[in-house]
Amino acid sequence: VLLRLIARRITAFRRFFKNGIKHSRQNKTDMAALQTRLIPVANGLRLPVLTELEDTHKVYDWLASWSLGPRDTTWRFNNPLQDANVADIAVGKWYSSLRPGDSSRSGFLCVCPRIKAVVYAEQDKPTSGKSRWQRVFVLRMRVDPAIYETDGIVFAATLVPAEKAIIVEDMLMYKGFASFYKAGFSQRWESTQKALQEDVFADEDLMGGLRLRLRDVRPLAELQDLGIAEIIPEEAGRRRYLWIGRAQTEEPATKAMFIDDHEVKEVTKEEDPVAIATKGAFPDQYFLTRANGEKMGMALVQDPGVSKEMRIKTKVNPQFKVRVKESTEFAGSYEILSIV
Repeated sequence: VLLRLIARRITAFRRFFKNGIKHSRQNKTDMAALQTRLIPVANGLRLPVLTELEDTHKVYDWLASWSLGPRDTTWRFNNPLQDANVADIAVGKWYSSLRPGDSSRSGFLCVCPRIKAVVYAEQDKPTSGKSRWQRVFVLRMRVDPAIYETDGIVFAATLVPAEKAIIVEDMLMYKGFASFYKAGFSQRWESTQKALQEDVFADEDLMGGLRLRLRDVRPLAELQDLGIAEIIPEEAGRRRYLWIGRAQTEEPATKAMFIDDHEVKEVTKEEDPVAIATKGAFPDQYFLTRANGEKMGMALVQDPGVSKEMRIKTKVNPQFKVRVKESTEFAGSYEILSIV
């Protein structure tokens, strides 16, 4: 599996850099044709936003053609979890993922063929400011121009200004395949990671300090008691549930109803293993090996503080020891918890 992953990455980079100059010029030409204006988002972050209403309409009309976005009245990222929904969660496979802070905004990370640009399109209108419409931010990301000759790519994502980050959450449409409606979450999640390695290349310098990271997906048994989380169904076409955790002296009743002792024991580990990490091509992506040289697989960094430490560390040493946690849901993948 690791060899196939490496082969795909090498093929993708060869394809990208073979015509690198032509691709770079084409991307600059396409972006130059778009009218944008730099606006402050938060925390010193400024992003270019589309100013021509016609261009904005093109993006949202394109999303609506795939039954996505605010112009499709049936589209929702999630539904509030009600008591009546608890019985639903007892059936089938589910995952959990904490939501970011209050300043975050749900939306779509898109490789949009109608304007030939990578953009972040908001789902909802801003609650403050003068904007009457949802905003579309143009992102300076490296992308294979051949994708613009397809139907494009749409990721579910959340802009978190406080972190200067876009958190990629799901694959909704991939080159004409309606992923959200036709594929289960585990398949979509694998496609998300693959696309961010082979089709779209993030560069913090080009993006003005804005970075991309994957959402932290965990088994449902690890649902946090505190904070705001989403409960994600494996089944294709089903919405996430939005769950608000509260401090309680006893185990929450809703959690007890759909987590049994067997599941809790499966995710409980006595000790987190130590591995040697080597930097990958994608931000916060690393490849792990054991001390004896045995390959373990790919690992991601979810914690912003650990991510910053890792980036600093890789500038000095390409390989170093880390403490990792094995994913109980995605075979051969890990999360890096800290530097040893």
